[in-house]
Amino acid sequence: MQDLKALLPAEIAKEITLLDLKPYRARQIFQWIHQRFARNFEAMNNLAKAERELLKQHFFISDLKLEKVRISKDKTKKYLLRLTDDHFIEAALLLDEDRKTLCVSTQVGCPLNCAFCASGKLGFIRNLTAAEIISQIEFINKEEGGLNNLVFMGMGEPFLNYENTLRAIRIINDREGLNIGARKISVSTSGIPDKIREFAEENLQVRLALSLNAADNQLRSYLMPLNRKYSLPQVLLAIDAYIKKTGRRVSFEYVLIKNINDRDIDLIKLIAVCQKRDVQVNLIPLNPHPGSVYQSSEKAGFFKKELQAAGINCGIRFRRGLDIEAACGQLVFLKSSAK
Repeated sequence: MQDLKALLPAEIAKEITLLDLKPYRARQIFQWIHQRFARNFEAMNNLAKAERELLKQHFFISDLKLEKVRISKDKTKKYLLRLTDDHFIEAALLLDEDRKTLCVSTQVGCPLNCAFCASGKLGFIRNLTAAEIISQIEFINKEEGGLNNLVFMGMGEPFLNYENTLRAIRIINDREGLNIGARKISVSTSGIPDKIREFAEENLQVRLALSLNAADNQLRSYLMPLNRKYSLPQVLLAIDAYIKKTGRRVSFEYVLIKNINDRDIDLIKLIAVCQKRDVQVNLIPLNPHPGSVYQSSEKAGFFKKELQAAGINCGIRFRRGLDIEAACGQLVFLKSSAK
């Protein structure tokens, strides 16, 4: 049986016409799933009973379960979600006066093992399906209402689950579904050149962020093992190609770690990398997690001042959800989490 949650309206139409259902029913089904969050066909009361029975025989609508939610003193929420195979993922909701931003996961665990990130300590378990990626977004939207920003910066590397991530984005972006604007969606990658170039060819206005963290190739390889396969010069060439193709600015995410990548020489190299590119630098003071040997830098303000003086757009990402381990680099499920 096929999961209708992971199909676009035209794909649903193609499938149901094989069952002699009218193609216009596809839009209705899509709206039931992605606007009204139906999880069974019985709820679709503008379809005839016989049509609902036929759909039930050939398709299903997947879902996930809320295992636990933790709420920070700053109102950030972290959701522990159970998948149908009893694996877990986490997602974080950041609340502002006029904005609700969800940090979305794309993999169970993460294969990259970046030195400063808790998620990578889990190792890689599996990719999320497109339906599972959509489910975490729609589940939390149903609970909270009004999601208007998505950042694919949770557990996992989105570009190592490229097809499912892009399919999920297209479905969430569809006007008949949640209709979250592409410019309200950001995808972060640690740097996979061929996928960055492929992403530039997609007909989407989605924003791209690069997890940079060091402007020196050797240091970046130390912090991010993926850099040993795809060197910083290779990644930057792909970023240049992306900017040229799309005309869109790229965000460089830079986690500041005390005495590791916050030295004067690191700042000089960062300025050199950014000055000749249309980028926005987001400085992120390291968020601690159990077992980490690193400390957060206190130089974010200094880095911001110097970067701006060099003509580079720069901001500091303020810590959110630190007390519930929902901040950047802290998303990690443990077996004890579900208890």
